[in-house]
Amino acid sequence: MRALTWHGKHDVRVDSHPDPEIVNPRDAIIEITSTAICGSDLHLYDGYIPTMQSGDILGHEFMGEVVEVGEAVGLGVPDLGAVDAAPLDADGAGTIGLFCLRRRGSHLLWIGDEVGFLHERAPPSLARPSPATALLVADLDNDGFEEILIANAGEPNRLLAWREQGWRPIDPGDAMEPASLPSALTAADLDGDGRLDIIGAGRWFQNLGGMKFRVHVIDDHYRYSRALVGDFIKGGWPEIVFGPGDNTLRLRLYQWRNQQWVGRDLLPEDVVHGHSLERADIDGDGHLDIFVGEMGHWGPRNQPPDNPNAKLWVLYGDGKGGFRAQLVDQGQGTHEAKLGDLDSDGDPDIIGKPFRHNTPRLDVYWNEGKGRKLPLKLWRRHVVDAHKPYRSIFIAPGDLDNDGLPDIITGGWWYRNPGQASGRWERTLFPDPLKNMALVQDLTGDGLPDVLGTAGVGSQPNADFYLARNLGGGRFDVSPVVQAQGDFLQGIVARRFDPRGPLQIALSWHKAGFGVQLLTPGAPWQWSKISDASQDEDLSAGDIDRDGRIDLLLGTCWLRNEGSTWTLHTLSDSEGDPDRNRLADISGDGRPDAVVGFEAINKPGKLVWYQQGASPFAKWTEHLIAMPVGPMSLDVADMDGDSDVDVVVGEHNFADPSSARLLLFENLGQGRAWTMHVVHTGDEHHCGARVRDVDGDGDLDVISIGWSHANVLVYENLALKAVADRAPARKMARRKSP
Repeated sequence: MRALTWHGKHDVRVDSHPDPEIVNPRDAIIEITSTAICGSDLHLYDGYIPTMQSGDILGHEFMGEVVEVGEAVGLGVPDLGAVDAAPLDADGAGTIGLFCLRRRGSHLLWIGDEVGFLHERAPPSLARPSPATALLVADLDNDGFEEILIANAGEPNRLLAWREQGWRPIDPGDAMEPASLPSALTAADLDGDGRLDIIGAGRWFQNLGGMKFRVHVIDDHYRYSRALVGDFIKGGWPEIVFGPGDNTLRLRLYQWRNQQWVGRDLLPEDVVHGHSLERADIDGDGHLDIFVGEMGHWGPRNQPPDNPNAKLWVLYGDGKGGFRAQLVDQGQGTHEAKLGDLDSDGDPDIIGKPFRHNTPRLDVYWNEGKGRKLPLKLWRRHVVDAHKPYRSIFIAPGDLDNDGLPDIITGGWWYRNPGQASGRWERTLFPDPLKNMALVQDLTGDGLPDVLGTAGVGSQPNADFYLARNLGGGRFDVSPVVQAQGDFLQGIVARRFDPRGPLQIALSWHKAGFGVQLLTPGAPWQWSKISDASQDEDLSAGDIDRDGRIDLLLGTCWLRNEGSTWTLHTLSDSEGDPDRNRLADISGDGRPDAVVGFEAINKPGKLVWYQQGASPFAKWTEHLIAMPVGPMSLDVADMDGDSDVDVVVGEHNFADPSSARLLLFENLGQGRAWTMHVVHTGDEHHCGARVRDVDGDGDLDVISIGWSHANVLVYENLALKAVADRAPARKMARRKSP
C-alpha cells in the first residue's frame, strides 16, 4: 500500500509499505476512501512530538470501508442491519449505549458503551422477542428511568415495554389488530397531564398512569405509519403528523378540535414509502417545519427501482397550521434520513442514505438559507408532435412506463419520455375505444398510473368511461367501467373525499345541466350526482374550510363536503364565466386561496386570485393579476424556488395565434404584486400549460396543447442549465459521498 510517512521535522513522503494484517483479535482493517488533515498532524510535521520515529505512518482523520476484522470484533457497522435505534443508559451505570432493532435476525441488539468497540450484549433481564418493527425509549411512568418500547415483538398485536421485571404488553385487549404495525413510534404529552403518551399506528395511546394506557384510533388508514408530534399550531394541544411507512398514503396533520382529532392533507399528492419524517425549525422563523422523504428502492436488489422518481420535501410552517412545500430533491430515494446542524451554522441540514436506491451512497443537503432565485426568462420550445390525429381536450404528465421520467398523455395517445426535452418522443396509441384521456392516476392499487377517459373524439359528446389499466412496460388493457351523463368533460379530479373512504373521481361537463358528478371505482364502478349546481368548467380539490374533508372549487363557487351531502357556497359575485382554476395558498396565511382564469375567447380576460378571509363562507377578496387574452390554460407552482406560488397561463387566441403567448406571472410576495414573463409567443393554448419537470434537471417545465392546432408542446426551462455549478436555488443543496 501507499502511505504518508514521517521522516523528520518538515519531511513527510508518500512511501510504499506492506499491506496491513490482523494482529490482535480486536483489530480492523479499513480501506481508506477519503481523508483530511487534522491540527495534530501539524504538530507532528513541526517536530513537536518527541516519540515520533522515521518511518511512522501519519493520518487518523479518515473514512473508509471495513474489509477485514479480528475474531473478537462482534459487529462491524456494515453488518449492523439496524432498522431503528435510540440511546439508553440501560443498566443505570451513567454511561450511554445504543439500543436498536436488527433487520438481520429480527432481534434486539444492545451496543455497549466501551470506547471503540461495538458488540452485541443484552442488558440484565432483557429477553429477545422477534421480529420487532418500531422502537421508542421514553420515561413512561415518570420514575426517572426510561422504558424500552417495541411494537410487534413476538406478539403481533401488542406494544411491549421492557422494565426490570421483563417484557409486558401496554395496550388492552385487541386494540391493535395484527395489521396495525407502526413503522415508528413517538412520545409526547398530548393532553397536558404531565405523562408521556404514545403515538403511532394511527393511534393515540393515552397514558393513564401506572403503565396503563387507553387506545384512541385517530385514523385507521395509518396503521403502518410514521408519526410526528409538535406545536405546529400555536396554542392548544400539540398536533400529530402521520405519514406512510412501507406503503403509499397522504402526509396528514391532525389537530385536536371540538374534542376530536381533525385531519387534513399537507401535500397535494401521495407520499410513497415515506420512511423519513422529521421536524425542526428549518428556516429559523420560530415555527416548526417538516421534512419528509420517499424511498426509491425497497424490492429485490436485482430488480429496477420501485420508485425511481422518489421525492424529498421540506414543508415550512407558519405556526398557524399553514405550510409552504419545497421540493428539495427528486430522483434519489432516502431511508431514515435525519435533520441535524452538520456544519454548526445554526440551522438544520439533512443527512440521509438510501435503503437500496443507487447504493452505496451518503447524501447531505446543506441548509443554505434563502439561497438565490431561479431566473424565469430562459426557455426553449420543443414540438413533441406536430400531427396529432385529432383535437384533444386534456394533457397530463405521468410516468406510464415506470422509468422515472414523466411521459406525456393527451387524447388517445401517450408519448414516451426520451430523457431530454429535445429528444424524440414516440407516440403510442391506447387500445380502442379509449379516445379522450381525462385522468392519469393509479386506480387499481398496483402502484402504476392508469389512464381514465371516454370514447369521444375531441369535443364529441360521449360519457362512456374506459379504463386503460397499466400492465407495465408500456402495455395497457382497456375495458369499460361506467356510463355517466354529460357531453364532453371540462373538469376532473381524483381524491379521497371521505378520509376513510375509497379514491373517488369528481366530474364537470361542458354543457350546463349535468351538475357535478362522482365516480367510485370498484366492482362495479358507481356513478352519482353530488350537486345540480356547476359552473361547467374546471374542478380543483382541497380542504377549503380546513375541517379535514376535501372540498371542490368550481371557479367563483365551491362545494363544501359535509360527509353525506355537498353544499354550494359562493366566494365571489364577480361578473364573467370562470374557466380554469387552481387552489393554492397565495397569501401565505395557511388558508387555500383560488386562482381563476375567466373565459375570454380571442379577447382579454381576467386572471385573478381570490383571497380567503377568516371565514371561508364569507366573500373572498378579488385581486387582479393581469388581463391576458383568453386565460383558459392555467397551472400554479413555485417556478423560481423562492417558496411562494407563481402562476403559468396559456392564451386562447386562435383568431391571431401568432400573437398568442405562454406567460409566467412571478409572485413578488403574498400575491401583492406580480411580474409577467413571456415564455413563448406563437402558440394558442386550450386546457394546457401543465407544469412538470419533464427532463429531471430540477426546474419546472411546461407541457401544453391548443384548440386550433395539432401540436403537442414542451417548453423546456433552462434556468438550472444556466447556473454554472448546477446547485438549485433552493434552501437545500445536495452533496453526496464519493
